[in-house]
Amino acid sequence: MRILHLIESLGLGGAERRLYNDVTRLQGQFEQTIVYLFSDEALAESLRSRGIPTVGLNLRGLADIRAFTRVWRVVRDLRPDLIHTQLFGADCYGRLVGRCLGVPVISTAQSSVYEDPEPFHVSSKRRWLDRLTATTCLRQVVAVSEFVKQSVKRQLRVPPSKIQVIPNAVDPAPYEHVDAQRVAALRQALEIPSDVHVLMTVGKLLPPKGHRYGLEAMAQRRGTTPKWYWILVGDGVGRPDVEAEVERLGLQESVRLLGMRQDIPELLALCDLFVFPST
Repeated sequence: MRILHLIESLGLGGAERRLYNDVTRLQGQFEQTIVYLFSDEALAESLRSRGIPTVGLNLRGLADIRAFTRVWRVVRDLRPDLIHTQLFGADCYGRLVGRCLGVPVISTAQSSVYEDPEPFHVSSKRRWLDRLTATTCLRQVVAVSEFVKQSVKRQLRVPPSKIQVIPNAVDPAPYEHVDAQRVAALRQALEIPSDVHVLMTVGKLLPPKGHRYGLEAMAQRRGTTPKWYWILVGDGVGRPDVEAEVERLGLQESVRLLGMRQDIPELLALCDLFVFPST
């Protein structure tokens, strides 16, 4: 069976990590190819080294006029038995092309992006297109949680019979045996004070991740004991807003933004508490 996985990018986000885990664990059971729309390809080389083909379409954006044609061509050339899509752009183009070429499509829904209290995608046109392609082109939806399932049912009007919940998973192996000396050296290199407890958040800097609520909590704790030091790992379009909030609240001495990192097991090992104030 030939499966074409279509996703917006192969960066270091949660959807990309899930796809990486799924594809590498299904290797040998199916003939798989990953096609990604944009040039962010941090995971591409690792996938290729494992013998999993990847194809980048190098689109300039979701509205790139070449998008539909390029997706059409790669699906036509690879002739998959199934198209599996993740994230909005890949979902819409993959669903439409699959419908036109008679290839069944399954989409994985990673989050409830249209929900309150803080909808990330507020465009009514975007939701309309997502809903149209979901209700007319999809064989099945995989939701990563029961809440996401209910959101897909409510926002995209997909019947419950077409939605299956399969939670995200994390490979525990990299986190089970972390070198204590490397952790100590990392703490020293990051110049983390010895008299503080370390909080950590790993994730894209986007409004729904709720970083501002963590910053407000940090501001309320200022001057109390014990002292807390918050490390934010990740990047995204919300970084300027997070940086501005750090400055506004006067938290420059107790909050660090490290950007994208590859040493997550060591970073987690040096922290005392993992915090994820997602909305």
